[in-house]
Amino acid sequence: MKKPQVRLEDYASWVKAMNIPLTARRADLLRRYLDELWEWNLKFNLVGVSSYRRVLEELLLDSLVPAPYLSPRGDILDVGSGAGFPAIPLAVCRPDLHMNLVEPSARKAAFLRHCARTLGLDTVRVQEARIEDLPPAPAHGGYHVVTARAVAPLEKIIGWCAPHLHPDGRMFCFQGDRPDRVITRSRQAMSDAGLRIRERGAHHLPGDRPRRRLLSLSRLPEDFIQQKGSGAAGR
Repeated sequence: MKKPQVRLEDYASWVKAMNIPLTARRADLLRRYLDELWEWNLKFNLVGVSSYRRVLEELLLDSLVPAPYLSPRGDILDVGSGAGFPAIPLAVCRPDLHMNLVEPSARKAAFLRHCARTLGLDTVRVQEARIEDLPPAPAHGGYHVVTARAVAPLEKIIGWCAPHLHPDGRMFCFQGDRPDRVITRSRQAMSDAGLRIRERGAHHLPGDRPRRRLLSLSRLPEDFIQQKGSGAAGR
């Protein structure tokens, strides 16, 4: 990444408009997180984005969009956490939530643990594993929120994450401006997992960045799933 020429304070109006709970202390923690990412990325190439501005706008700010909508109950599962987006920014802005990060890369998992220690994020737990290899949650257990950003195609994310979602939980998936084709390809996966799309929230990042979408998925009502199963059996 090139030497930073922008500051988080430059985006105060955008943060306010998005209702993101960013205090001065939390902004300082996010700056420290970006500093750590800067240093580690010089050695290990944790992210492919080449400039500090793009990291701040496209990765960090985008990661903060769900922060106002997360329920204060239960744990959050972040799948394929990579260099920490969206999990670390969300953990900073929502310290009331417990974040469980799953990342298969040993190097990236080490970076995530380092950030949790350095920033004092006691609510962050890092597991070096593939989400596909983790056992599914009990029937009435699971995470109240599951997040996934730039991990895999949506249909794969659904297949991997649905077994870990609480019956009353929500899954947040970060997408580009035109998710219709992605959603169409994922219809069967959603049906198999008993999920539906609740919202297709659109937001603009600062500057000339393309519009982004935050898909919110939830489980279908149990009686609907049972009726669907009965109908299929009767055909």
